[in-house]
Amino acid sequence: MPIITNASSFTVIVRASKVGYKTESSTQTTKVNKASGSLSLSSYSGTINYPNSTSFTTSGTGSISAWSSNTGVATVSVSGNTVTVKSVGAGSATITVKSASNTNYNERTGTYSVTVKDNTFTGTSGVGYYADVDGNGTVDGIIFEDFKKGGSGSWGGTNYTISTVTGLKEYYVSKTNYNGPFGTKNVLSARGSGNARFNVMALSDYNNSATYTFTNAKSITSGEWRVPTSIELAAFGGELGITTLNYSGYGLKATYWSSTAIYFNDIIRYGCCVSFSNGKINGNGIGIKYPVRLARTF
Repeated sequence: MPIITNASSFTVIVRASKVGYKTESSTQTTKVNKASGSLSLSSYSGTINYPNSTSFTTSGTGSISAWSSNTGVATVSVSGNTVTVKSVGAGSATITVKSASNTNYNERTGTYSVTVKDNTFTGTSGVGYYADVDGNGTVDGIIFEDFKKGGSGSWGGTNYTISTVTGLKEYYVSKTNYNGPFGTKNVLSARGSGNARFNVMALSDYNNSATYTFTNAKSITSGEWRVPTSIELAAFGGELGITTLNYSGYGLKATYWSSTAIYFNDIIRYGCCVSFSNGKINGNGIGIKYPVRLARTF
């Protein structure tokens, strides 16, 4: 009796013989067809926020390949049994996945439906939004200047002007309804290259609210974070509507050093500080200790 190991065609010859009888034989050609292939996906649909990606796994009887019905919406790549779908633009696309035919199984296809949402920030101003400056998912600060919009104002007796900049990066909403010290707002992140659009104030004081003399405070940095100037602190207060009544609700201390020095005869005599408790920006002795709150552009 033949043992069938693969789909194929083969010939079976059956011969019968017995003493006193004529030997007879019969030939039979037999075809063993391929079995139906199998293919299953760990997920059959999904939604992606541009520029993110998503992936799903497959299980099938053949090698896996995949393609997108609309590469302007999503592209696709395969590594082993993992299919990765990368967003390109807003819209919908169908990802077709194929388990290839082989010796014993026919090919099988399945589909994955993907919807891409474009969360590009299109607002006229980002002031008051939170910022994830390095795109790592952690909210780092609050935006207080928008160089696309510009502007001017006065706070604490100090006038400020926000310049305008062109050739800006693109920004997108990376989190919605984030609840932070400045209320519930969306979070912006940057993508691509270009000039920074925003000035951002950190959400907490440097070094756990440690205090410093002006001499030590004015040059403090942490990566791209730095001590803001007195004019930047005026813009921070003015653009975000900080007053003597609400500053503590935003997690702010009464007074902070700026990086701005006041000179007499080329010698630093005073440092500029912001007093949220008094609603003023003025000079104070360089030996007095205050905390610092860092800022940066992104």
